[in-house]
Formats: sequence, structure tokens, C-alpha cells
Amino acid sequence: IYLACRTASRCSSEPIGIISKTDHRMVSVQFTCEEAPIVGHGRWSWPTHLTKDKELTKFIHEEGLLLQTKIEEAQRSRILGNTTQEDTPQSLWAAFKKLITDFARKRAKIVVPKLQQKITDLERKMASVEKTTGISEDERASQ
Repeated sequence: IYLACRTASRCSSEPIGIISKTDHRMVSVQFTCEEAPIVGHGRWSWPTHLTKDKELTKFIHEEGLLLQTKIEEAQRSRILGNTTQEDTPQSLWAAFKKLITDFARKRAKIVVPKLQQKITDLERKMASVEKTTGISEDERASQ
């Protein structure tokens, strides 16, 4: 691959797989257009692996039950004519979304570095397995 450094970034060359009978490597490049507008970070979105985080799902479940109770109380108070701006279902829902999003951000700051460390360890292990030449393919796969 022939590229100009000013238009390409994040170049990497990685092995195709653990058991490959070839000396080829996968080359990947992030290629950008020089005239493209600069785009910011954008809106934060939940990493998909957080949906499997037990602590986060437990928190959301507990807070969701609490929200349901608050909405039912707000409906009863609305029937009695004792409603406020904070008691509307829309404002309760907005507060709930903000609460769980803030908690998810905190959990992401804890969970993501652990996952990155696992990935780094596995990549190191894979690189060391690739370097061993005196071992058969079956033994390499079991490592």
C-alpha cells in the first residue's frame, strides 16, 4: 500500500488469524479526505458491552421501579389537582434518563480499561505464539 502520511492515519498490520498457513498480514488504514469538515466527538452513546454489565442493569432495574412508583404517584396527585412541573411523566422520565446515563458513564470508565487490558494481554499472547517456530500448529492453537 502506498499512501501519503497527511491523508492516512492509524495504519496497522495484523496477523490474519491464529492458525494461518500463510505469511500474509491484514493491513488496515484510516483514510480521510483533506477537504472534509472537522467533525467533533458528537453525542455520547453507550458502549454495547455495557448492556451486559450486571451492576448497571441492576441499577437501571431498581431506578426503573422507583420511576414507575413516582409516575403512579404523580398520576394520583394530578387527579387530585396537586400537580407540579417536576411531577409530570415527561420530566420524571428525563430525570431518569439523565440519572442512568450518568451512572453508565461512570461504569464505562471502570469497565472499558479492564476490557482494554484483556485485549492487550491477548494480543501479546498471540504475538508470542506467532513468534514460536519450533511448535506445531496444534500446539500453537492450544496456547
